[in-house]
Amino acid sequence: MTTKGGYSVRILFIAHRFPPYTGGTPGRVYRISRGLSLRGHEVVVCTSTHPRVPRIQETEGLRVERYDLLHPAIARFMKSPYYIMPGMIGLLGKRKEPLAADIVQTFNFLSYVSFIGAGMKLLRKRIFALSPIIMHHSEFLQEFRSIYERKGTKAFLSDQLLTAYFLTFGVGIVKCADLVFPQTRMEKNVLVDYGVDPDKIKVVPGGVSVEYYRKPPDPSSFKEEYAIDSDEKLVLFVGEPTLWKGTHHVMLAMREVLEKVGKARLVFVSASVDKVYRQLKRFGSSSVRSRILVTGPLVGERLVSAYSAADALILPSRGEGFGTVIVEALASGLPVVSTRTGVARDILIHGKNGLFVKYGKVRQISEAIIRVLSDETFKMEAKRDRQSILESYDSEREIESYERAYYDIIGQRGW
Repeated sequence: MTTKGGYSVRILFIAHRFPPYTGGTPGRVYRISRGLSLRGHEVVVCTSTHPRVPRIQETEGLRVERYDLLHPAIARFMKSPYYIMPGMIGLLGKRKEPLAADIVQTFNFLSYVSFIGAGMKLLRKRIFALSPIIMHHSEFLQEFRSIYERKGTKAFLSDQLLTAYFLTFGVGIVKCADLVFPQTRMEKNVLVDYGVDPDKIKVVPGGVSVEYYRKPPDPSSFKEEYAIDSDEKLVLFVGEPTLWKGTHHVMLAMREVLEKVGKARLVFVSASVDKVYRQLKRFGSSSVRSRILVTGPLVGERLVSAYSAADALILPSRGEGFGTVIVEALASGLPVVSTRTGVARDILIHGKNGLFVKYGKVRQISEAIIRVLSDETFKMEAKRDRQSILESYDSEREIESYERAYYDIIGQRGW
């Protein structure tokens, strides 16, 4: 079969989550796999089960096969932070594959699915491509250390074991890959520091569906839908409400924001509505609890509508592999308050289209939000940069980069 790029490639995507799950990785896997399918390639996705969809699904040119997760009780006993799907072991043996793949593409170098991808390279001689989502191990360990500290236990042994795993088995999986797709310059530098062959590395930034952002919707439509006053300032958070992402710091910081700015509101766009309210009960003052809106998940035009109506996006994460919401916000002309993480280091200009803050510095976060809400030049700068963001982070450009890299390595192997 011929395609836009020349000929059809058979690609097996293996991902721990896929829509209808939300989040950065599920969205990215869907965007790339569907884009490649639309370009004429044969694509199958293997992923975890979801209660609302069948195990085998044919949708939008994709075949999706879903596997049961490890039993929750066993996962808790193993203290596993990642999705483990025992049935995928069959992909390594004599079990027939969903397709005789030319390329096996996985995501997250410490995930179970990348273990399967590396195994398929070694045992079934497939080309193994990996989007690693990697940071320096000292940053990665901070989250695990903080979890143990909150429980009042020492994390020394856990730290040592996790460091050993990260630097041996984890980095070994990355080195095993034939192609490695970091999304940022920082991620590439980490890979090189860990000894990954630079010739294998292809930096491919995540992208957005440009058609949604070319003409941002009227901000009043979102405010009208949720009965928000037209002159109210909106601070927007999009994603999972986790301590890693610093959402508890946002709730603590909003108390001072409301005191200084007055007519403002914190808007959470998240599928985990119950988690938001549990965090709010623990960290939010009465004033913050009275000035919060939780929309549930929003996608497509409805999500862009939220960006258009907001006055600042806040993402004070401990660390991000990429941070798609930052690109989405800047593509909408929305200034960003973020930690120096992921794509923020590449596209956020401190004092221009947003401000950098340090993780956990609540006072600094509140002051940054207040400054952005009070100074219209931040929004003017963000709107001025919209076009360059759309050109650099177009999802079509992202998909073409994957396709070109696949063609190059298949050509090198003489297949």
